[in-house]
Amino acid sequence: MSLATAPTQPGARFDDAELAELATVLGREYAIERELGRGGMGVVLLARDLRLERPVAVKVLPRERAADAAHRQRFLREAKTAAKLSHPNIVPVLHADEAGAFAYFTMPYVDGETLTERVQSRGRPTAREVVRLLREVAWALAYAHARGVVHRDIKPENILVERATGRVLVTDFGIAFEAQASRLTGDDHMVGTATYMSPEQILGRELDGRSDLYSLGVVGYWLLAGQHPFEGAATPTVLVKHATEPAPPLRTLAPEVPASLAAAIDRCLTKEPDARWSSGEALAEALAAVEGELAGVPAHTGGDLLLDERQVSAVLQRAAQLQADAARRVEERSRAETSPTPTTASALRVSEVQAAAAEAGIAPEFVAMAAAELPAGGALAVPKVSAAAEGRWAVRLFGKDVRQLVASRVFRAPAKAVLDALAHVWQASPYNLRLLDAVGPHPLDGGAVTFRVPKFTFNADGSAVGGFPYYMYVLGIRQVRLTMQRRGRDAIECTVTAELHETIAFGRKLFYGWVGSMTTIAGVAAGVAMFLTLLPIFAALGTLGVAVTTYTGLYKLNHVAYAYYFRQAQESLETLLADVDANLRTQALFGSMPAPQAALSRGED
Repeated sequence: MSLATAPTQPGARFDDAELAELATVLGREYAIERELGRGGMGVVLLARDLRLERPVAVKVLPRERAADAAHRQRFLREAKTAAKLSHPNIVPVLHADEAGAFAYFTMPYVDGETLTERVQSRGRPTAREVVRLLREVAWALAYAHARGVVHRDIKPENILVERATGRVLVTDFGIAFEAQASRLTGDDHMVGTATYMSPEQILGRELDGRSDLYSLGVVGYWLLAGQHPFEGAATPTVLVKHATEPAPPLRTLAPEVPASLAAAIDRCLTKEPDARWSSGEALAEALAAVEGELAGVPAHTGGDLLLDERQVSAVLQRAAQLQADAARRVEERSRAETSPTPTTASALRVSEVQAAAAEAGIAPEFVAMAAAELPAGGALAVPKVSAAAEGRWAVRLFGKDVRQLVASRVFRAPAKAVLDALAHVWQASPYNLRLLDAVGPHPLDGGAVTFRVPKFTFNADGSAVGGFPYYMYVLGIRQVRLTMQRRGRDAIECTVTAELHETIAFGRKLFYGWVGSMTTIAGVAAGVAMFLTLLPIFAALGTLGVAVTTYTGLYKLNHVAYAYYFRQAQESLETLLADVDANLRTQALFGSMPAPQAALSRGED
């Protein structure tokens, strides 16, 4: 789900008949596709703007609620309030209107996920990620508060993270109000979400922007500690605690959180508004200082790497090759089926290169794949010959154009479960893969992860143990790359790739030596024949024929051998993914991760 709202509310019913009626009344402007989410104030649908040919999210007040004048007024006030806000971190309103028995407004479709979905799919974020997320929300709130708009329902479900860019957006100003306007809500009951409500909101006091900062502090607390400052089985219990009890200091539950970050969040959670940050801007600046402080800490391997101009050029070139290779594989399959700190001012992050490549039509995952081929130290791993030349050499060495071994599989499971299973299976026996690096954004957002292939092991008698490491090592493959793509809410496609550039480069060197040695052998043989026979010309031709025949036979044998190892290595890659699938099914059946196998004694990684 991309532009999401709160969980389903009893009053937000939207049956098939209503959907059909709405599709009819909006049919000249929008084509309704499917439901994205729903909340107490309406249902959000994915639609296509027929005039501008772009996807939009349409928020609709169901007919039964639209019939109530107060509800209709409040819903349209939401659209008018949000329409006044134009900020990079706020989902804007494009159009609002009434159609038949419905009231609705449209927003840009955000291809992303809520913070709740993000944590569910990939686990709790790092402190540095939390700082960035909170800072962008704080700037959005600072902008809204400066215009007299208080959100009143800041929670993870109303904070979106755009998948392609990582940009954070605040949405659903459904219960927002303008501080200088009437406090009309259309009803007399409390509005907001209990877990994230400020004390003054619970007590029905006058609100200003500092109430939203309290709620944002609860969001940060939950992201870092894995739980809320106040929890209870019943909503009244949680409300009473928010209104009367001091929040436990964040570091009492999460001592690993940097002190400066914990202090910033603890200050958001003070009971008296005057003791909190004075504005969203003040909080954002404090978080910027924390971010600068954390930047001095060595980033975890696999951060958004910095590339110099030479590397950017090479990565873009290689990304284009990878995309072309992928297109070629799809075409062949279709045919078969039908028959750190920057060191220079010009350094760019991988995510920035991905954004630039998108303008040239290169998908972000191929940029991440290309960047993943840059080993530690930044030495370029782009092939030393052109793509066309490399293809010719592949045919000469292997008998066909093979430059990658690729296996893909779709897992019908939540992303977090797939990631856990991958880490568990791949790093255990018999594979014993070791994490090398993660390049670009999270794998679910177009990043890539590389694993080192260990050397194959030996039996007691000195013979090699076959299987995955053996075939990879024979082909000169020392690492494999993992990329991921969503294929639905709970479906993840994983692709594992083994590059053959080093195999081709090594084969070229052997080929030159092979040709030279065969020429020498042929020359010596021809000289001996000329010396021993009376027909030197025919003898020479005969010897040359023997040499050529021998050479051709060895050449074909080389192709057969490579075909065998490619087939075995391909099956090994597919087994890698099949074992992950088996692990997921075991978890689904027994509810726990299977115990890892004892690792074999192995050679040097």
